[in-house]
Amino acid sequence: MIAIGNFDGLHLGHQQMLRAVVTEAERSDRTPGVLTFHPHPRQTFARTSPFALSSTRAKLDLIQAEGIRAAFLQRFNRRICAMSPDTFVAEVLARQLRASQVFVGEDFHFGHKRAGDVGLLSRLGEAFGFTVTAMAAFRDPTGAPYSSTRVRDALRDGDPRSAAALLGRSWRTTMKRHGAHQFRFGHLLRPPAGIYRVEVRAAPTGPALTKTAWLSGGEGGGEPLLTLGSGGVGERQSTLIVDWLDRL
Repeated sequence: MIAIGNFDGLHLGHQQMLRAVVTEAERSDRTPGVLTFHPHPRQTFARTSPFALSSTRAKLDLIQAEGIRAAFLQRFNRRICAMSPDTFVAEVLARQLRASQVFVGEDFHFGHKRAGDVGLLSRLGEAFGFTVTAMAAFRDPTGAPYSSTRVRDALRDGDPRSAAALLGRSWRTTMKRHGAHQFRFGHLLRPPAGIYRVEVRAAPTGPALTKTAWLSGGEGGGEPLLTLGSGGVGERQSTLIVDWLDRL
């Protein structure tokens, strides 16, 4: 039993979809799994600026926390992109994963130039021996669908609080030390320069310390860096886990 998606950030809509997969797997005594991709297709072909909401490792940890017992990470490259819908189903879903049931969003597209849709997937599923469940978008209390795009937009606007409402938790980054009190983003999306309130810790289960942090804008071609006030966690750590709470 496989859910297919990028699951970038694993927002509340993603979480509800995975919980539905776990519930159905328990009912039918099958293993709940996920097929996801690395890197994100938009990063592969559009060559956009830092885009991802979470690292691949963090995404897989979040997926596992929802009760998924098998995660299949498919490298998204030009070979996969060039596959026809029929070939993708035959090689990946049927031969490699031996899927018995496939869960996708109702707007799911796949294959070369996104030629395949839910209808085609269902027809191919009949031929290869699996069923398809297309799930409607989950919506917030205002009626707007949860989406990774909305999370990105909130963070690009410097609004971690709104991003957290969509994620069901604070946006979290793991950052590498650059200087005495400075840390770098790597390849994740970067909010605008400003002053933020963050929680920092040396390990996921370690104690958290709320601090004020200054995010530079990478002026003059330099790398954007997060600078923490001195004292407390982060003094000796080569990496730091940062939960973004609000912009001040």
